[in-house]
Amino acid sequence: MKGTLYEPVKGTKGSFSRAIQRCASVTNILNKVSRQRFSEMRAPTTLLAAVLTAYFLVMSSTSASAAVPRVPHFSDLTIVDLNGVDWTNKTLVAGGEYVVRFTVVVEVAQPETELVIGTTLIKTKSVYWNLENQYPGIDTSTWRPGLNTFIFTALEGRANLTLEGRVPDDVTLVPVDEQLTLHREIDLTILTVSLAETGEVLDSKRSTITDGELMAFETEFQGKTSALSNAIVDRRYREFYRDMLSTASRLRAFGDLEKATQLLDSLPGPSQFIPPAETGLTFVFTTIGLGAAAVILAVLWNRGRSFVHYTYRQVGDKSKELDLILIKLNRMDKSIADEVTKVKDDLDQLSRGE
Repeated sequence: MKGTLYEPVKGTKGSFSRAIQRCASVTNILNKVSRQRFSEMRAPTTLLAAVLTAYFLVMSSTSASAAVPRVPHFSDLTIVDLNGVDWTNKTLVAGGEYVVRFTVVVEVAQPETELVIGTTLIKTKSVYWNLENQYPGIDTSTWRPGLNTFIFTALEGRANLTLEGRVPDDVTLVPVDEQLTLHREIDLTILTVSLAETGEVLDSKRSTITDGELMAFETEFQGKTSALSNAIVDRRYREFYRDMLSTASRLRAFGDLEKATQLLDSLPGPSQFIPPAETGLTFVFTTIGLGAAAVILAVLWNRGRSFVHYTYRQVGDKSKELDLILIKLNRMDKSIADEVTKVKDDLDQLSRGE
């Protein structure tokens, strides 16, 4: 390839400087006249000079910027599913099939420059790409639309294209090492246009990807959050429940969806909510608060697996402290002791990494 795509315009800097110098000369002359003959009109004259200066600056910069061509880019991009539902600015679903319609705009021809359009979607039909109009840069007799990339020549014009494909099923599973795989939303570049020679990306389309399990967690999480907001429960129990929800949310954000789901499933439904406490039950809710504190330790990790394991050990230690308290609690209220025992069992599962 000869030359560089979209080189800076030569001579722009010199002409721009000369324009500024001319503006400065005009300003000096006008100010001099205003001081010598029209002192009473100094302010209007200075204003006029400023207007003229701004005019010259705008015209010079506009001329310079107009001479610099824009790089090839995408325009009029939309994403729909097979039912025609618009997903353009929404989170896409792993395993979902989508149709991407877009236009590649080349404003200045560079016949010796080749460009590449590519996708990370998986092919669902015999071809990925369809050209919907006549564009001289794409030779339809030689291009290979069945591949996830194709090369074309940067000729002036607009290419209207359609891409059909499926988001990879496992894209939300992020392996960290042999023993740890994170499960969370990711940002995926589904479409790019780049220079064939250097690989430099000129424009791209990125979308956030989720999956069915993550969406199921969100549905259950919102349901339990809403149930707590609409229920009349003891203040300390509400705080405990919110702490548990917060911990589940943080586990999910980190990528440990399995533990987050286990913790969320362990939270009781509205029928088991504890009503406002009566006299003498403060000890009970203090005990429940201890269970919440144990779970809260899970939010203190960094993004390393070793620290996650350390967190599980801390949860296990706190769970053991409940054993001594449960002995006293059984003497006070057997039914509530049973509820705390369930919480303890859930903590034990977390500490074992189950």
